[in-house]
Amino acid sequence: MDLTLSEEQRLLRESADRFVTETYSADHRRRMANEPSGFSAAIWKRFAGLGWLALPIDEAYGGLGGGAIEIGILMEAFGRGLVSEPYLATVVLGAGLVAECGSEAHKQAILPKVADGSLYLAFAHSERAARFDLGHVETTATRTSDGWRLNGNKIAVLDEADLWVYLRRRLAQKQLPLERFMVGTGAAALSDAQKDNPMLQNQLAWQMISDENIEQRDLNLAEKIARRADDAAKNSDPAIVDTLARVRFMQGKKQEAIKLQEKAVKLAEGDMKKSLEKSLESYKKGELPAAE
Repeated sequence: MDLTLSEEQRLLRESADRFVTETYSADHRRRMANEPSGFSAAIWKRFAGLGWLALPIDEAYGGLGGGAIEIGILMEAFGRGLVSEPYLATVVLGAGLVAECGSEAHKQAILPKVADGSLYLAFAHSERAARFDLGHVETTATRTSDGWRLNGNKIAVLDEADLWVYLRRRLAQKQLPLERFMVGTGAAALSDAQKDNPMLQNQLAWQMISDENIEQRDLNLAEKIARRADDAAKNSDPAIVDTLARVRFMQGKKQEAIKLQEKAVKLAEGDMKKSLEKSLESYKKGELPAAE
């Protein structure tokens, strides 16, 4: 096995070593110890400028597509300099979990913000009673009238964050599978953060009305997001109009859904037009078409 660093990896190591040596003096560490956050937001932005926050993130989400070797080079330099910025919590654990388990809407809304330094993440996993059993999770989440309520205790959660990613069980039954649960943002916050991105808005609204894992759908929020997508697309995207038609049908507004679907059919071409025509026929029969 050839473990020789490539030219790009050697340059990364030299850059990281130089930056840490020049920045993380004893005086700097004393100043950071007195900061409420324990680190420098200005240096975090410099990390972003150097491309370090984007390093392991896929290029499709504003990253550089690096891997374990590049992360190892940075972490080695950070260890030598006792770097206190939340790189492990935000970039390695937080962004890594979103990249592996998040929906496409989550990835598009969260990962670019990690890459540009505007969002901090934290992963809440360990529990006091778990000891060395990584699958022992007692934290639960139950539906309430205004969202979800988490119940449980997490320990050893690294750093403060804008968004926490929890592992929890739907019910307090150990045989149920573990699930990820994001706190600090949701569909509404993701939509607000991407107001000018009609495709992301549409994807988010579609997921809210079609995902079989959602027990209780917030159709009013789905409608708001779908209309925001339609406005951003200047009422000209057949896929978005199709989403809005489905939302309105699910809300019991059959005639409005039919009119919207007729508009979507007029806007569409080719195979999409045929698919939307089938949905239109379903609405006219009073049936919800299968989500494709």
